[in-house]
Amino acid sequence: MWEATVNHARGCILGNKLYSYSIEEKGVVLVFDAIFQLVGANIGGLYQPLSGLSAFQKVCFLSTEILSFILLSRMYIVSTYLPS
Repeated sequence: MWEATVNHARGCILGNKLYSYSIEEKGVVLVFDAIFQLVGANIGGLYQPLSGLSAFQKVCFLSTEILSFILLSRMYIVSTYLPS
């Protein structure tokens, strides 16, 4: 049941709100969609969609994604989609 719910949520378009989570000491801003799935990162001022990140970056950022759920108070709404 849970897997079906998650798959359904991933397939839905839930609006254009994106959320950012800053890792200031690394100069990185992670960008999440409306269901808090990682969609990209701003690294040193340059935005990279998830597909443009290296395997190492994905592993590092996805582990940080877990931390960001704990620290939701540090996430900010981004009003528009970033370039893909």
